[in-house]
Amino acid sequence: MSNRWMAPLLVLALSGGRALAGDATAADPADLARRAYEALTKAGLDPKTEIQIAAGAKAGSPPEVTISSRSLPWLRRAGIWDMAAVRAACAKFPPGASIPEQSSVPPPPPAPGPGKKGAPPPPADSASKGPPPPADPETPPGPPPAAGASDGYGQKATGGTREVSVATMEALRGAAKQDGVRIVMKAGEYDASGLQITGKNLTLDGNGATFWGGGGNRNAPLMLATGTNMILRNFRVRNGGDNLGFGSAATKGSPGNNVLVDHVSSTASGDDGISPAYNAHDITIRWSLIAGCTRSVFISYGGTRVTLHHNIITRQWIRGPTASGDGCEIDVRNNYIWGWAEWGSRVHTGGKGNFVGNVWKLDPWAGGKPHGALTLCTDGTTNRGNLFEGCKAQGNFSEQDAVKAPPIRGEGPASALRPLLLDEKTGAGCMPRDKIDQEYLTIQQCAPKGDPVVGLLVPSAKRQGK
Repeated sequence: MSNRWMAPLLVLALSGGRALAGDATAADPADLARRAYEALTKAGLDPKTEIQIAAGAKAGSPPEVTISSRSLPWLRRAGIWDMAAVRAACAKFPPGASIPEQSSVPPPPPAPGPGKKGAPPPPADSASKGPPPPADPETPPGPPPAAGASDGYGQKATGGTREVSVATMEALRGAAKQDGVRIVMKAGEYDASGLQITGKNLTLDGNGATFWGGGGNRNAPLMLATGTNMILRNFRVRNGGDNLGFGSAATKGSPGNNVLVDHVSSTASGDDGISPAYNAHDITIRWSLIAGCTRSVFISYGGTRVTLHHNIITRQWIRGPTASGDGCEIDVRNNYIWGWAEWGSRVHTGGKGNFVGNVWKLDPWAGGKPHGALTLCTDGTTNRGNLFEGCKAQGNFSEQDAVKAPPIRGEGPASALRPLLLDEKTGAGCMPRDKIDQEYLTIQQCAPKGDPVVGLLVPSAKRQGK
């Protein structure tokens, strides 16, 4: 076991029983708070604004700590990516405290400036070795990049930098055609059926917005992103045909590529929840929630070089994910897949890839096949370090990586996944989770025979748009 995954065991007792994963945090809460302050200060953010300490709801209760979503990339790049530990550490300070003033650990001395020879250098910090945090706040969230680290096939996605704030669907449809923009959506609910994102070097920051489709009509795609170099993050797509696609039969010559999908919730689709198909390529889907979709993730018709990591895929009929076609390559790591009505994940008809460190769980209410968790219909797929609960894989698998995929950030053992992904504030999906997303993770109901998908939808999701 690596040092990264020994740290949770070391700090477990101090965290009230919560398992910490991927964070080599010292046991001293004051030191952790100081490190968080330093990371945010270096990023040009106000720590007191980004980590707010308020009085507890009841007299005598500990302070309540809120960590902004904007601060997550910078904390994780500093080696701090278990936010439950950060909240527990900051809760030891009084409401409204400025962390360094309250901390028993002094901040490091300032780095020498111009003409200040002999000023002491800052102390070495093992968590901050390697490249410094980038100046561009569009750097995607994730564990800190060690030397040579990347984040899957979508590692080259940088998005746009020219900020455009939008508050209506009309404005969004116009901005989505522009190149080089960073679109910041006003939080709210929108009827987004037929939204096309064609701009190059583009970022869409949904700011927690929910984009509704046309009620599950398979001929009505909700969001189609066919640009190059895109970052799509922090929004919900719900109740469309294909909720989020990167190509179609009509756009084979212009598919989405070099894309990062981060903290997106895709629910209640009539067809695919996320569809990197039709020649779409070099895409990473991470820390997202795909739930209640007829088919969850479809990688075919020329789609290839797709990474899925740290996602929750649940309440599906099939395709969680599926990969097929000559040249189709996928890398699937550290995902939690449970509750399929027919089968879970499948590779067939020329596809190949790596399935490493995932969890498949069969739930009786879904009625899925216990032998259909992971099915290999053609040779050339890796099955290593996975957990199968009440189910099993079938096929001729290999222990060695079948494809040479770029590494992901924060890879760890399957046994540590669930606390990370289900965390209510920093887990998978658009954060904070709304009522519908939360219901998908908590409510159990049977899928009626002959119509499995209806049984996978939570009551609140049965809506025909906004």
